[in-house]
Amino acid sequence: MPKALRLVLWLLIALAGAFALATIALHRGEQINAMWMVVAAGCTYALGYRFYSKFIAAKVLALDPHRATPAERLDNGRDFVPTSKWVVFGHHFAAIAGP
Repeated sequence: MPKALRLVLWLLIALAGAFALATIALHRGEQINAMWMVVAAGCTYALGYRFYSKFIAAKVLALDPHRATPAERLDNGRDFVPTSKWVVFGHHFAAIAGP
């Protein structure tokens, strides 16, 4: 997707969210359709996911895909063992759901 088209898309999402928030703010004392809340929340979540998460990953956490994980650095065959993501995914849900 061209850069200009992506910029226009995100601007439209921001404008839709701003319009929805303005509609909520300006209809004081009247009943308002809940869809305005859904649109405002969806646009806010989309913008936060796209831009704020990138800031957090780059500046706050300083993520580096080439950095070794503890399972790779401290591999002892017992507590720290590198494994595939599907096994870890299964362990995660087994811990939530129980045996």
